[in-house]
Amino acid sequence: LFSFQICVVFLLIVENNPCSACGWAQYEIDGTCCTMCTPGYFVYTHCTRTDITVCVQCPNSTFTDKPHGRRICNPCTACNDDSGLKTVKECKPSSDAVCGVLEGNYCIDPYEGGCRAAKKHTTCKPGHFIKHPGTHSNDTVCENCPGNSFSDGTSTFCIPHTNCKAKRLSTVKAGDSVSDAECGERSRIPLIVVIIALVSVLVVIVGEVLKFKYKKIKIEPPLNGEYFCNLIKIIGDYCNSAVRTGLLKSHFCALLITTCPNQDHRSLEPILEALDVRLTGLHPEWDYSIY
Repeated sequence: LFSFQICVVFLLIVENNPCSACGWAQYEIDGTCCTMCTPGYFVYTHCTRTDITVCVQCPNSTFTDKPHGRRICNPCTACNDDSGLKTVKECKPSSDAVCGVLEGNYCIDPYEGGCRAAKKHTTCKPGHFIKHPGTHSNDTVCENCPGNSFSDGTSTFCIPHTNCKAKRLSTVKAGDSVSDAECGERSRIPLIVVIIALVSVLVVIVGEVLKFKYKKIKIEPPLNGEYFCNLIKIIGDYCNSAVRTGLLKSHFCALLITTCPNQDHRSLEPILEALDVRLTGLHPEWDYSIY
């Protein structure tokens, strides 16, 4: 009796769910079980009690990959370059296209051996190096360069800074994380300055020695009136010329006129001083220092 009741309940469920009466490859429409279309086709007209289902092949860029009872096909997946994708397998009426990842990209939405969306690999910035290169499934991993090294961000390692000192060069610009050190020839300016300074000092010393040596020009005139008056005449000519050019006052020249007759050597001193000529001795052997 218990087994009979279970069967009755089961039959009632079947009668109240007409869809379950159709086979696995059928679909129900208006109370009729119609045969599904195979992959690559869609339902053009549904079946009736007297006619079977009419199926038509999916048009281009559409597909169906399972038996179904729909009147449309699915659109094929587009593998667009701007999405970082490329076509690995073309779309067919019975199967969708399969997309792969373009070089320089990695997949962010994988499915059934393909990829629906991709993204460009991260570009390492200058001062960083590529610790792990990007793949089709993983992004690039970047890391900072250690001290005393640099990178433009495109290599898998950092380059040590050039040691200018080891090359016997001077450092023009210190290196940083993005650029190398710049070396140049050692400056010779300090050496040139030292040489010029030494030469200048030497010239001054030699000049002072020569000046000291030739500072006094000794004149030893005879103590006769003729020689003395000739000297006065020469000085007088210079004096007159100096008066004409305004370099001396006229009373100095007048003093010369009164000097020669008495041959007073001391009276020449103011005139010689006016002419930048200094009387250095008043003894029989005179010294005239001319500057």
